[in-house]
Amino acid sequence: MTDAVILAGGLGTRLRPAVSDVPKPLAPVNGRPFLDHQLAWLARGGVTRAIITAHHLADQIIRFAKDRNGFPIPIEVVREQYPLGTGGAVKNATEVAKVRGTAVVVNGDTYYRFNLAGLAAAHDQGNAPVTMAVARIDDCARYSTVEVCAGRVTRFTQAAGDRTPGMVNCGIYIMEAAAMADAPEGAFSMEYDFFPSAAGAGRLGAHIVKAETGNENANDGGKIPAFLDFGTPESYAAINQELGKR
Repeated sequence: MTDAVILAGGLGTRLRPAVSDVPKPLAPVNGRPFLDHQLAWLARGGVTRAIITAHHLADQIIRFAKDRNGFPIPIEVVREQYPLGTGGAVKNATEVAKVRGTAVVVNGDTYYRFNLAGLAAAHDQGNAPVTMAVARIDDCARYSTVEVCAGRVTRFTQAAGDRTPGMVNCGIYIMEAAAMADAPEGAFSMEYDFFPSAAGAGRLGAHIVKAETGNENANDGGKIPAFLDFGTPESYAAINQELGKR
């Protein structure tokens, strides 16, 4: 695995009360654009090229990539002429950037507390064209839940606003470039179109992750989440507080 596709083309409408003048992945987090934090995490995990999909306020993403001048890793921006959805964006980016072999795909608004190498190893051993990182969380109100059996995602249940524990998609997965060869052209959703179909065919692997706190003796009872996304003003405040500790 050397390439990462970062999904950064969304409109970020729910976050606009807190951040409205920049695309969501460039929202300032602990004094820096969030993409700086994410690129550093990907580089530590062995990624050597980032491919960023861009549509909403795309010129700002392009300037960001130019300003970084390849640090910490080379960045290529794939600009969408119209919104392609998460699935269409991945398919388009892998084709335009000529991704070969295995790549990590990641939502551009999510910070991770686990090691990417573990997910990569699970993919290598799992014999599935796509492997999704999943984690158990205490409050699934904002998330669809997933069912896992024998190392495969078997079923998705759409978010119902229930504040109950469950297993959820962490917004990151590793895939073979050929996995999307039969996917449709144009706009479609990974979450609602591609993933359910792959799960039904037994082609969607699952790797359960937990937060790595850096303290092996910490007794957190599994309460520290493995990932933090900032799709809402409340979660944006939370991720600023979290990364402000580092």
